[in-house]
Amino acid sequence: MKSIKFFFNLFTVCSILVTANVHSQDNPNPEISKNIPLHNESETPNTDTRDLNYLSGLEEKHKQAIESGYVSETVKTESEINMKIRDNMQYNVENTGSEPVVMSKNVNGEEGDWTAISNLIHNYKVSKNQISGKQIDMKRGDDGYLYAAVNFPEANDSIFHFKNGVAFYKSSDDGISWDYISTMYFVSYVESISLLVESKNNSIQDSTRLVLFYSASWNSDYSSAYIGYGSFTCNGFYFNSGTIANPGSGNKFTGISAVSDGAYYQSATYFGVVCTESDNVTGVSENLRFFRTVNWGGLWAGSAIVTGFNEKYPSAEYKEGSSDSVYIAVERVLNAGESQIRIIATTWIPSSNKNVYYITSTGGVKYEKPCMTIRQTSPAQQILITCTKNKNALYHYTNNAATWYTDIPLSFSTAQSEEITFCSSANTGTKPFSAGWVSGSGDSLFMTKGDLGNMLGNHTPKINNVQVSKFVTPVCVTIPHSPEPNSGVIYSTYLINQDSVKNVYFNREGTKFIKISVIPQGLYNALTNKLNVRDTVRIYLRSWSNVNIIIDSGKAVIDSNTFLCSYNYSWLSDGGYYIQVKHRNSLETWSQFVICNGSELIYDFTNDDQKAYGGNQKQIDFSPEKYGIYAGDVNQDGAIDASDLSIADNDSYSALSGYTVSDITGDRFVDASDVAIIDNNASLSVNKVTP
Repeated sequence: MKSIKFFFNLFTVCSILVTANVHSQDNPNPEISKNIPLHNESETPNTDTRDLNYLSGLEEKHKQAIESGYVSETVKTESEINMKIRDNMQYNVENTGSEPVVMSKNVNGEEGDWTAISNLIHNYKVSKNQISGKQIDMKRGDDGYLYAAVNFPEANDSIFHFKNGVAFYKSSDDGISWDYISTMYFVSYVESISLLVESKNNSIQDSTRLVLFYSASWNSDYSSAYIGYGSFTCNGFYFNSGTIANPGSGNKFTGISAVSDGAYYQSATYFGVVCTESDNVTGVSENLRFFRTVNWGGLWAGSAIVTGFNEKYPSAEYKEGSSDSVYIAVERVLNAGESQIRIIATTWIPSSNKNVYYITSTGGVKYEKPCMTIRQTSPAQQILITCTKNKNALYHYTNNAATWYTDIPLSFSTAQSEEITFCSSANTGTKPFSAGWVSGSGDSLFMTKGDLGNMLGNHTPKINNVQVSKFVTPVCVTIPHSPEPNSGVIYSTYLINQDSVKNVYFNREGTKFIKISVIPQGLYNALTNKLNVRDTVRIYLRSWSNVNIIIDSGKAVIDSNTFLCSYNYSWLSDGGYYIQVKHRNSLETWSQFVICNGSELIYDFTNDDQKAYGGNQKQIDFSPEKYGIYAGDVNQDGAIDASDLSIADNDSYSALSGYTVSDITGDRFVDASDVAIIDNNASLSVNKVTP
């Protein structure tokens, strides 16, 4: 739990320290932000005169009461907070519960397997509206699961006439497999979405809740779009929803971005959403809006942040520090040929007050579509913003929340064809920042990972195997792991052209696919050249430098026709290994030394006895030539001998049947055929052979 903090001279403009000895390794001469306005950018004055210092202390008391389980103090402080907000806020609305939303859930759900490149998560249409905000989103919860939300149009329904649906998926193994959770259906048109995943108690998995914010309209052109939310547990239960706010006459809410302090709290988490309020016709923004709840959606408070400029594509993040705040990265449109990146900083308590940081300063160019991530440490000082500059992907960063380095290229290309960038961060590990960008044609999606100022050197090749839709901005996550996190990304594609957006895919680094062909001798049928039955094989990946160390393990079922077992590993590093194969009644067998680089390793034990360490296999067929691991180590002691023979002999005498370890041939009966195989191998004094 954080200690009590107060507002010390909130939003004093940071001095810019120009230091000659600090460089980006991506760019030997990065620009240092001057933090000065252009074109006489004159900000509107702050008008909120409340005692924000007192309110901050009150909210800390409220959080401490919640985290400590003091119910009476929680109720008391929450009541006082709500009273103060009601008396002073420009905007305040309670959850109406009126949004016509229906939940459909399927907890067992759909599950997809990873492919060598990308895993299909969502197999249906996807809404396309890159101008307004996200159509897909993904977060990693405190429970360690990945969660994805997909906004799709034209929900197939002839009764309620739903206009949109948002489908939710989760992965408990960092993306190796995905489960469908539920779908939220709308009779209104959903313009954009933003997802949060928050836990009330990290030790109770079912306490994790998905909170979806959305802008929606009763009109197909999204005019007069309002802000709403829906929330439910990670298993699709205990659903509640409501309309948070409606825009002013002739306006619409758009470009929503969810924000939370959940990285620092559990039950005491506050969360909210930032958006623009724009003219229905011109699309020019009149102000930024920030709505927040202190009681998980029971009551909402809001503020209007007027800057006097046309702010677009808000990307909001909670910034923890001595005075907590919300940072909102925006594209500030100054004229038709120029836009700049600005950070609008406002208080975590909804307020009209703000401070503006002028990140970019190159005149006559267009910096567009910023995406911001703040590394959630205490205090939070490392910030990354990605965007495009005249259609070239680049980034800006600070390591101390004061000195900003700008205009550092993400891409090697200078073709001015990139339209979309995105980023994320983890609060632990080395190389904690991830960033990505998409070529203008959608042909290539690139990812990079690293430390701020040193990201280009970790740039990866094209990672997508299908065209990427330019109408749906990809979303990445940085998955914590030691010593360094891994990056994951979801993206959408299209069928015929960019107008037919369909399907959502997930891909991530750090995943390797190991495919092993192996034949347990006893299961092989030389007449059919197949196995009598499918069975489970477990493998262990042993360190090449110390075979006593198990790096990872896995189990899979052998395909009876191809003899193939497939294994997925989330955190396996490139390097050298020995593969240890274990089957329930076969002799433990090791591979030769293998090198595993890239995303896939294929190893075939069946085509050469020397594929086993020490040549420790038996030829089981001459046409086609096949080799199998010795059968008959019933007691799994690393040798086929009289002890194994005794077990099988006794079971045969007893006419034992079923899935039993002494059934060597897999016909579900222990008989003379099983005993004969063991007897033959025992006569050869077969033992396991290891490095």
